[in-house]
Amino acid sequence: MQQAKNNICISLLEVVDVLKNDKCARGVLQDFQEDEEPMSLAIIEEKINSYLYAGAQMFFDDILLMQENVRKRHGPNSPATGRVKKLVEKAQRELGKKFPTSALTASG
Repeated sequence: MQQAKNNICISLLEVVDVLKNDKCARGVLQDFQEDEEPMSLAIIEEKINSYLYAGAQMFFDDILLMQENVRKRHGPNSPATGRVKKLVEKAQRELGKKFPTSALTASG
């Protein structure tokens, strides 16, 4: 059981690294405390390291929350919202590689 958790964490951290190194991540993924439910790649990393994700869908839900926060903060047609949308798409592709049997949904 612990090995399975470790494998999930390693895979999720690899996805976070890919996202953090993407040019679209610059300037849009900070932790904004004024958000109703703050979410950032740093918070996601903390949750991974604390074993708070049981699988890819829980992780993806937080990626979607991060996207929603950016949309609320900057508006639906802003460049920041467009960049984070590309990151969400990249996250979905990367998760598909790591967890090929998981069907990720936007509704959780």
